[in-house]
Amino acid sequence: MALFDFFRKKKASAQDGVPLEQSSYDIAYFILPQYVFSQLDRLIDQCVNTPTAAGPFFYVMARQARETEPDIEAAKQFSWHSGSFGETHKYLLLEYPVPPAVDMGEADPISMLGSGNKMVLAPHFWDDSTVPGT
Repeated sequence: MALFDFFRKKKASAQDGVPLEQSSYDIAYFILPQYVFSQLDRLIDQCVNTPTAAGPFFYVMARQARETEPDIEAAKQFSWHSGSFGETHKYLLLEYPVPPAVDMGEADPISMLGSGNKMVLAPHFWDDSTVPGT
Protein backbone atom coordinates (compact mmCIF):
# COMPACT_ATOMS: atom_id res chain seq x y z
CA MET A 1 0.00 0.00 0.00
CA ALA A 2 1.46 3.33 -1.10
CA LEU A 3 1.57 6.32 1.20
CA PHE A 4 -1.50 8.08 -0.24
CA ASP A 5 -3.60 5.02 -1.12
CA PHE A 6 -5.55 5.54 2.08
CA PHE A 7 -7.01 8.79 0.68
CA ARG A 8 -8.11 7.34 -2.64
CA LYS A 9 -11.78 6.57 -2.98
CA LYS A 10 -12.60 2.95 -3.38
CA LYS A 11 -14.69 2.05 -6.38
CA ALA A 12 -18.09 0.67 -5.44
CA SER A 13 -18.52 -2.99 -6.17
CA ALA A 14 -20.69 -5.94 -5.34
CA GLN A 15 -18.26 -6.67 -2.52
CA ASP A 16 -19.36 -3.53 -0.65
CA GLY A 17 -22.36 -5.52 0.55
CA VAL A 18 -25.09 -3.55 -1.23
CA PRO A 19 -26.12 -5.01 -4.60
CA LEU A 20 -27.69 -2.82 -7.28
CA GLU A 21 -31.03 -4.56 -6.71
CA GLN A 22 -30.99 -3.37 -3.10
CA SER A 23 -30.40 0.21 -4.25
CA SER A 24 -33.34 -0.11 -6.66
CA TYR A 25 -35.51 -1.41 -3.83
CA ASP A 26 -34.40 1.42 -1.52
CA ILE A 27 -35.27 4.02 -4.16
CA ALA A 28 -38.68 2.50 -4.94
CA TYR A 29 -39.85 1.98 -1.39
CA PHE A 30 -38.01 4.53 0.76
CA ILE A 31 -36.36 7.39 -1.15
CA LEU A 32 -39.05 8.15 -3.76
CA PRO A 33 -42.08 7.95 -1.45
CA GLN A 34 -40.41 10.42 0.88
CA TYR A 35 -39.91 12.86 -2.00
CA VAL A 36 -43.42 12.33 -3.35
CA PHE A 37 -45.06 13.17 -0.05
CA SER A 38 -42.73 15.89 1.22
CA GLN A 39 -41.14 17.53 -1.84
CA LEU A 40 -43.38 16.78 -4.81
CA ASP A 41 -42.76 20.11 -6.58
CA ARG A 42 -39.00 19.62 -6.34
CA LEU A 43 -39.32 16.03 -7.58
CA ILE A 44 -41.38 17.07 -10.61
CA ASP A 45 -39.06 19.97 -11.43
CA GLN A 46 -35.98 17.78 -11.16
CA CYS A 47 -37.40 14.93 -13.24
CA VAL A 48 -38.89 17.10 -15.98
CA ASN A 49 -36.09 19.66 -16.31
CA THR A 50 -33.05 17.43 -15.69
CA PRO A 51 -34.14 13.83 -16.35
CA THR A 52 -30.60 12.55 -17.07
CA ALA A 53 -29.35 13.86 -13.72
CA ALA A 54 -32.44 13.00 -11.67
CA GLY A 55 -32.09 9.22 -12.04
CA PRO A 56 -28.49 9.11 -10.79
CA PHE A 57 -29.43 11.59 -8.03
CA PHE A 58 -31.86 9.12 -6.48
CA TYR A 59 -29.35 6.28 -6.82
CA VAL A 60 -26.76 8.37 -4.96
CA MET A 61 -29.35 9.14 -2.27
CA ALA A 62 -29.95 5.40 -1.79
CA ARG A 63 -26.22 4.70 -1.56
CA GLN A 64 -25.73 7.51 0.95
CA ALA A 65 -28.55 6.12 3.07
CA ARG A 66 -26.58 2.86 3.31
CA GLU A 67 -23.27 4.72 3.74
CA THR A 68 -21.70 3.15 0.66
CA GLU A 69 -19.84 4.70 -2.24
CA PRO A 70 -21.94 5.10 -5.42
CA ASP A 71 -20.76 3.62 -8.70
CA ILE A 72 -20.93 6.10 -11.58
CA GLU A 73 -21.73 3.45 -14.19
CA ALA A 74 -24.52 2.00 -12.06
CA ALA A 75 -25.95 5.49 -11.49
CA LYS A 76 -26.27 6.03 -15.25
CA GLN A 77 -28.67 3.07 -15.45
CA PHE A 78 -31.41 4.99 -13.61
CA SER A 79 -33.31 7.37 -15.90
CA TRP A 80 -36.56 9.31 -15.78
CA HIS A 81 -39.19 9.36 -18.50
CA SER A 82 -42.31 11.49 -18.70
CA GLY A 83 -45.42 11.52 -20.81
CA SER A 84 -49.15 11.97 -20.73
CA PHE A 85 -52.33 9.93 -20.89
CA GLY A 86 -54.56 12.08 -23.01
CA GLU A 87 -54.81 15.77 -22.27
CA THR A 88 -55.47 15.62 -18.55
CA HIS A 89 -53.08 13.10 -16.99
CA LYS A 90 -49.29 13.28 -16.95
CA TYR A 91 -46.86 10.74 -15.55
CA LEU A 92 -43.25 10.37 -14.47
CA LEU A 93 -41.54 7.00 -14.67
CA LEU A 94 -38.18 5.97 -13.22
CA GLU A 95 -36.48 3.28 -15.28
CA TYR A 96 -34.43 0.92 -13.12
CA PRO A 97 -31.56 -1.29 -14.32
CA VAL A 98 -32.74 -4.70 -15.45
CA PRO A 99 -31.94 -7.11 -12.62
CA PRO A 100 -30.38 -10.48 -13.36
CA ALA A 101 -32.80 -13.36 -13.66
CA VAL A 102 -33.45 -15.34 -10.49
CA ASP A 103 -34.54 -18.93 -10.95
CA MET A 104 -35.98 -20.36 -7.76
CA GLY A 105 -37.88 -23.17 -9.50
CA GLU A 106 -35.73 -25.95 -8.05
CA ALA A 107 -35.03 -24.22 -4.73
CA ASP A 108 -36.39 -25.46 -1.43
CA PRO A 109 -37.76 -22.41 0.45
CA ILE A 110 -36.94 -23.91 3.86
CA SER A 111 -33.30 -24.54 2.98
CA MET A 112 -33.02 -21.05 1.46
CA LEU A 113 -34.15 -19.51 4.75
CA GLY A 114 -31.77 -21.67 6.75
CA SER A 115 -28.75 -20.98 4.55
CA GLY A 116 -28.36 -17.40 5.74
CA ASN A 117 -27.80 -16.14 2.19
CA LYS A 118 -29.60 -12.90 1.50
CA MET A 119 -31.33 -12.45 -1.82
CA VAL A 120 -32.79 -9.13 -2.92
CA LEU A 121 -35.49 -9.23 -5.55
CA ALA A 122 -35.56 -5.88 -7.30
CA PRO A 123 -38.83 -4.00 -7.86
CA HIS A 124 -40.42 -5.24 -11.05
CA PHE A 125 -43.63 -4.22 -12.72
CA TRP A 126 -45.15 -6.34 -15.46
CA ASP A 127 -45.81 -5.14 -18.95
CA ASP A 128 -47.34 -6.96 -21.91
CA SER A 129 -43.95 -8.08 -23.23
CA THR A 130 -43.20 -10.09 -20.07
CA VAL A 131 -46.55 -11.85 -19.69
CA PRO A 132 -46.77 -15.09 -21.68
CA GLY A 133 -49.64 -15.28 -24.15
CA THR A 134 -50.30 -11.54 -24.48
